[in-house]
Amino acid sequence: MCEVRDPEYEISRSIEGQWQILVRLPGVLKGKEVEVDVVENSSLEIGVTGKYRLQVVVPDDISTESAKVQFSRRDQVMRITCPKRASQPAEGNFQSGVVPNASVKSLAAATRDTAPATQLLLNKFRDFPAELKESASQGRHVCAKEDLLPGNLVFQEEPLVSVIHDKYVETLCHECYTHFVNRGCTPIRCPGCKWAMYCGEACLQKARQRHADVCPVLHTWVTTNSGPKDSRGLRMLVQAAALHARDPEAAGLINLLQSHISGKSKAELTRLHNMAQGVQRFLPSNASLDMDTIVEVISKAHVNLHGVSDAAGHTLGTGLFVGASQFNHSCLPNCVVSYIDGALTVRAISPVKKGEPLCIGYIELYQSREIRRHSLMQSKSFHCECLRCSSQELIQLDEPLTAWRCEKCTEGWVAETAQRCWKCHEYLAVDKESRTQAVAECKAAQMAATEHMQAGRFGDSQRMLTSILEETQQRLHACHEVRFAAHSLLAAVYAETKLWEASAKQGKLAIKCMRKVFPKNHPALASTQVQVGDAIVEHLGVKRAAKAGDKEQQKEALKLYEGAGRILRLAYGSEHTDVADIRMKEALLREALGARS
Repeated sequence: MCEVRDPEYEISRSIEGQWQILVRLPGVLKGKEVEVDVVENSSLEIGVTGKYRLQVVVPDDISTESAKVQFSRRDQVMRITCPKRASQPAEGNFQSGVVPNASVKSLAAATRDTAPATQLLLNKFRDFPAELKESASQGRHVCAKEDLLPGNLVFQEEPLVSVIHDKYVETLCHECYTHFVNRGCTPIRCPGCKWAMYCGEACLQKARQRHADVCPVLHTWVTTNSGPKDSRGLRMLVQAAALHARDPEAAGLINLLQSHISGKSKAELTRLHNMAQGVQRFLPSNASLDMDTIVEVISKAHVNLHGVSDAAGHTLGTGLFVGASQFNHSCLPNCVVSYIDGALTVRAISPVKKGEPLCIGYIELYQSREIRRHSLMQSKSFHCECLRCSSQELIQLDEPLTAWRCEKCTEGWVAETAQRCWKCHEYLAVDKESRTQAVAECKAAQMAATEHMQAGRFGDSQRMLTSILEETQQRLHACHEVRFAAHSLLAAVYAETKLWEASAKQGKLAIKCMRKVFPKNHPALASTQVQVGDAIVEHLGVKRAAKAGDKEQQKEALKLYEGAGRILRLAYGSEHTDVADIRMKEALLREALGARS
């Protein structure tokens, strides 16, 4: 006899206020196998004879009279949508239907009335060419209200909570992330904790309320030298939980965020509860919360946090931006995020038609589909079905990232899952298992090289990365993710050791790979161009005597700066500090070229 068990399910409140439940029913192929009933006007009972039985309490403000039931045969998921209550519900049965092409997006558990908070969220988009929408396939997401061009401002938002990375505590403003030395300002320390630092009185006052929630804790850590080595996560979670406790509007906005708690394993839930105990210990006396609420806030924060990064991809801090969290991910994004004085800004980097989704990238884009999907599942709890991950044409364009070189022709390659070259059909002697093992060994060596570099052992890192490139030159595709990572890391290692010419060479090879993967206006491409331009300029600067080829190299560096400047003006806006820095570099090179002509 088969065991009847509880199926996995997720519940949510949509942007229109509808209550929704998704029930996963592995092994069920027809909607008519599923029975859905109202029990005592207060709960739903979902069952499949001999397989599943689930009872879910319905919120008081929800009506079951006009409920819609859809079954996705492809995903084996039952979706039930109930509107807000208009009158008392009557007991009865639902009619099941089959929706073969239904696409389900994981939603978060949220059963409280969020209408006021929803309006606050909608208001965040009011003055921008973007709007919130809700659909079965994409959940809550952001679309263009009008046709957009690259460079158009899409959205801007101040953080609910923002904390600086521990390694930048002494060098960047804790509110706006301004570099003290670059801005030429004398930092001001918080008079309370003597730990937080700001670029001026304006940022000190702006941060006062949020910082007050962690100031006493930081003061204790500073005076007793007892704080954790990396306190960023704890600072973020204490501030988020305290804000939830004392600010009803902020709490409502946080409650709108997805948490994915319903999909957590027992081990993950135990870890969340342990973290919640630590957060509760440090909460201010005027911001007490029960343990379950803290767990929910922590889970929502983990899923929705944005790293505050510069153009080079360095994570300067972390922020919780409720509006920005509504932008869906794409591995081929049409928008990018930047930060100006601590505020998050979204701009289009590709043309977008009215009504089309506006998407940003949550992860590193130069990775295979398998790794991207794994990373997103681990960090954001969803299986990516963006165009790059699901379109057969784009999947084929991604093949070089994991492909091996053809041993016969120069134009073709052997895909990761194939054994023959797609171009000349030459058979590759190395079997799939051996290829997988070889790539795994290369990636392990890269991790070791990265650790050496971070520890300042640049010689060891250089030797390992050079060895990887030599061993894979005749085996892996030139754009394989292993070779791209090795070029990028080696360029950084050479820059650290002031081997500028070698750094520029590796950077150029990385750019060649990036142009095949990244959108042409993506800031990551601009950042690498700037790094190569800097390496060329530094190389010329350390040469003792000018040579005939110097002018051509200066022109090459200028061209790289100009290209990067065009990208960043579109991606970040003309007022961004990175754009100003590039303008200065361009001006200095033009002056040098003018003096030589």
